Amino acid sequence: MLRISPTKLAERSISSIVTIFTPISGSITKVNVTKGSYVSPATSILEIIDNEHVHLELSVFEKDIMVVKKGQEIDFKIPKASEEIFKAYVNGGCCHGGK
Repeated sequence: MLRISPTKLAERSISSIVTIFTPISGSITKVNVTKGSYVSPATSILEIIDNEHVHLELSVFEKDIMVVKKGQEIDFKIPKASEEIFKAYVNGGCCHGGK
């Protein structure tokens, strides 16, 4: 799994750095281990999210609900993360019976 060949392993070729390959591309959102810690095969070492398709869930004031339309483009930012302005679009109604 680590792509280390036991037949080519020699004392001179041992490294303290190992490349980890993942089945998806994305961003690391959580690291569950520290340098030098023991990791068993059952240990979850990272959390990776595929940021190709991210959902944003927003609440809309009742007085504004008729202005929001499916397909409408919106701008938003995450103040605690950065000042960058992101683009999104309204995909559908809410999960509580909206259309």
